[in-house]
Amino acid sequence: MLKVLDRLFLQDKVKLIFDHLRNLLMCTLLLAAGRFQLEHPVGVFVGSTFQSLLGYGVVGIALILIVLNLFDGMHQLNKLRHPDILKLGLIVAYVIIATRIVLVTTSFRSC
Repeated sequence: MLKVLDRLFLQDKVKLIFDHLRNLLMCTLLLAAGRFQLEHPVGVFVGSTFQSLLGYGVVGIALILIVLNLFDGMHQLNKLRHPDILKLGLIVAYVIIATRIVLVTTSFRSC
């Protein structure tokens, strides 16, 4: 067990995992911000089409960044030649984590 952990730390795999998770969390918070803007319009452009476009734009950018981060993670798994079940697990984890963060963030903001 210690050899496996030592190998992970020496090859900077742990840093890659934390960087990947940080990117996912930031993209998901952007998604939550865009969703909150669509549900609770605030600011100068309240009720206008421009306000909706801003909300949808932030959501769109966040979704593109999430997909790019997912593809980067899958590419890293391909380089390490992990089985396809890990790739499927990564996709499922992305969907679950992104959904939960968006729901928790918007519930805190609406209180």
